[in-house]
Amino acid sequence: MRFAVVIRTYEWDAFIARQLARLRAVSDGGDLFVSVDQTQGPVGPIAHDRIFSTTNRDLLKLGLANRFERGSLVWWNNDYPTYAFRKCHPDYDYYVFVEYDCLVRRQLAPMIMQIAARKLDFVAQPMPAPLQDWFWWPLVRHVYRHDELHASLNCIAVFSARSLDLLFSRRLVLARDHSLKIWPISEAFVATEIARAGLTQAALSEFGDVGNYQSFPPFLEQDVLQPTERAFIHPVLDPPRYVASVLRHRDSWWDYVRRSSPLRQRLRRLPKKSRAMLIVRFVWIRIRALPRERWERSLQRARISIRRVP
Repeated sequence: MRFAVVIRTYEWDAFIARQLARLRAVSDGGDLFVSVDQTQGPVGPIAHDRIFSTTNRDLLKLGLANRFERGSLVWWNNDYPTYAFRKCHPDYDYYVFVEYDCLVRRQLAPMIMQIAARKLDFVAQPMPAPLQDWFWWPLVRHVYRHDELHASLNCIAVFSARSLDLLFSRRLVLARDHSLKIWPISEAFVATEIARAGLTQAALSEFGDVGNYQSFPPFLEQDVLQPTERAFIHPVLDPPRYVASVLRHRDSWWDYVRRSSPLRQRLRRLPKKSRAMLIVRFVWIRIRALPRERWERSLQRARISIRRVP
């Protein structure tokens, strides 16, 4: 049973190098790759012997649609690079994709053997029910019926070879469907299309504890290095990324001032001096980005409105 383990990133620094080392420690029996998105330019040297690099242009050459409703092409369609990887490395039975901010605390080879024994095609953690409470529900409900919709958090995901082939073919079909007003986000597309095709899927929680596996809030890197029963943890961040994450997810600017706010409570974890420097730096970046973000949001709303016109 051949399987590839792929850590996915769009940048490279000491933190991500440590994350690669941690993934290497649980990947015995599989081939470990770094998949790096270099759309914004080279990320610099990576001390690893298996590097798979892509750009948006590479992905679009495969026939994939240049469509997304929020963020960027790969952020909205995080399944796109998996098809490029499969095309370049077709000799594996299973593919394990792990985002750079995930921590896997169990050996993957026994897990893949269990997945193969059960003839599973896809393993990821389903979004909590009811799906009407899911943040992206207002968009995906225009693509899939509620009774057929599945959604999953794909930061750690295992695919069989045939599931990737099926999903790639479906993306190509949708790319030619110009009547599709809303482009499906990958968290809905992957799980729903696999279910519609009659392939088999299972929850990541069937293979280890996911008590600390979620979208938010983040975990400081230093807090998750001690022994724990948690098999899968997300998101794990170093201090600068931790601060950026909690500031980005604030409820309002007042949270910076209010002592009892969740934002202030999370920031207390860091030394005062480094915390102040990081906050000032991030607030300045946010202020500079506001005009661009307003323009992008206005443009995105206009795109969606145009697509809804019959």
